[in-house]
Amino acid sequence: MTEDKRKFLRFEVLIPVELVEIDGIRGDDAQAVLDDISREGMRLILDMDSPFGTGSELNFKVHNAEKNQTFSVTGEVVWSKPSGEKVEIGLKIKAIKNATKADLLDMGYSRWKDEQIKPKKLS
Repeated sequence: MTEDKRKFLRFEVLIPVELVEIDGIRGDDAQAVLDDISREGMRLILDMDSPFGTGSELNFKVHNAEKNQTFSVTGEVVWSKPSGEKVEIGLKIKAIKNATKADLLDMGYSRWKDEQIKPKKLS
């Protein structure tokens, strides 16, 4: 069993995102999903088959349907790995509004809490 080195809990959010720039180059039309988020990082899953280099910078937009707002996020690639025809990327958050990050964390926490209080199915 490998030891988890994360400092903060991650919460699943599953929100579509729009890639804007990758290392200053306009992003393409690849579909991407913000899979989970913590206080310092997040994981994206992209519909492309090539991993990103460590240190690459991604700028993307997230739409918060609950507040009908779109906001920008900048992250630095910490790790990247292929997953079938997709690629998963771990990002360190570099720039995001505090209120936005709080909203995303609240959404993830609410989902996590709901999962914790669901009655367990008997086998």
